[in-house]
Amino acid sequence: KKMLRHRPVKTCKVRLIIKEARDGALISEFALYKAPGLLSDPVISRNKDGVVSIGSESPSTVITFTTDGSEPTADSPIFEKPFLMEKGGIIKARSFIDNFQKSGSTVTRNFDITKKSWKVTGFSDFVTGHEAEMAIDDNLSTMWHSVWNHPTVKHPHFISVDMGETHTLKGFSYTPRNDGNKSGTIERYDFFVSMDGKNWTPVITNGVFDNMLNSPVHQDVIFKKPVDARYFKFQSRKGILNEDWISMGEIGVITR
Repeated sequence: KKMLRHRPVKTCKVRLIIKEARDGALISEFALYKAPGLLSDPVISRNKDGVVSIGSESPSTVITFTTDGSEPTADSPIFEKPFLMEKGGIIKARSFIDNFQKSGSTVTRNFDITKKSWKVTGFSDFVTGHEAEMAIDDNLSTMWHSVWNHPTVKHPHFISVDMGETHTLKGFSYTPRNDGNKSGTIERYDFFVSMDGKNWTPVITNGVFDNMLNSPVHQDVIFKKPVDARYFKFQSRKGILNEDWISMGEIGVITR
């Protein structure tokens, strides 16, 4: 027995096409149901190339969105296919069910420049399957993780990145691992910039991510003044659990 949910449709006829079966097409019963809609807030994501997708755990929801900072309503565009947003911006989305009679909360994501041209130019160490490149892949299901088995490499751990061109940086962002495990989460750090990838200028020395032990969430750090750079380097000093190793979901920059 298998029950599949999908977006509600109006129809007077239905056709079932069986494309493949183990041994012929054997069906005991085929039925349709008018099930109550399940409201689930949208999830907004963008890959390294700048392609934005908006989804929901419930297929019965209709998702509308905006890119101008306004609140999404029933009259806003309906998300139907991924779209490109390379230069960044604010996306707001909301789920609706029951012919737009019920709606969920507005979900907001603020994207900066894409990491399409970014390359890792240096790193301290990594564990196979958790390479340093995973810190700039715009995928929170992956992470960079340093060696935790003996012998471990102690702090400082670092990653340096070539952004492909010069940008005016107003700050940077750090996102811890996204699997519910706090191990390796960074508390103290240094941040450097460079124009050639060889000569580094410190922007923040011995910085601190506040309250990371109790709330290990995405962090935006704003510099005292903007700096121009093509390369940046992030360096750990201490983890929230005083471990020798570190983990990182994503590292990014703030230009907007």
